[in-house]
Amino acid sequence: MKLIYFLFIPLFLLSCKKEGAIKNRLNSGNGKWRISHYERYIWDPSGINQNQVYWCNDCGEIDFNRNETGQRALNYQAAQFKYSVSGEKLILYVDNSGIGYDITWNWEKNEFTLTSNVGQSGFSEVMTCKK
Repeated sequence: MKLIYFLFIPLFLLSCKKEGAIKNRLNSGNGKWRISHYERYIWDPSGINQNQVYWCNDCGEIDFNRNETGQRALNYQAAQFKYSVSGEKLILYVDNSGIGYDITWNWEKNEFTLTSNVGQSGFSEVMTCKK
């Protein structure tokens, strides 16, 4: 039984360290990131309604605060959010509902990409952010 504890404790500590590093990276400096590219796809899984596609370049900003709150301004529409990090996933909570994003870092270009795909609901979103 002790062996199991010794195997899981390092795994837990590494996971917490990674999540802390991602949070620190998100709110580094002033926590402001420019949304350099944004895409949103909405479709009706039943096929009744028409699909909607929206995309833009250099169309907003997203701010991450150290207290796990923030704001996203996209084409002059702002929304407050809370966020958390779990593994390699960023979860944004807007209006008490959370959307999980896979986060991919490009360290050389000081940018990251958030990708969310909720296929059963007919929603997909991709957002690339740069310092």
